[in-house]
Amino acid sequence: MTESNQPNYSGLFFLLILIIGFGIYWFGVRPEQQRNQCKAEASEWADEYDDTFAQGSGLSKQIDKVRKNSQIYGASYEGCLKNKGLK
Repeated sequence: MTESNQPNYSGLFFLLILIIGFGIYWFGVRPEQQRNQCKAEASEWADEYDDTFAQGSGLSKQIDKVRKNSQIYGASYEGCLKNKGLK
């Protein structure tokens, strides 16, 4: 066979590499970045609650504060994931 009769697969190979790279970004890197952003936002919400309602002392108040802070963090994180389409 001569060189002119051989098929050129370089364009197909480039397209395959491009699709694989996009898939890795879309399904791996992007969701991880968004999860990290949601963690930061949820921590901010929980810290705001903690700063606002941190008055008082005693073990039962501290336990209630930690429980409420955890609930706010969880709800904020889940809501953020849902808004970004990850949940």
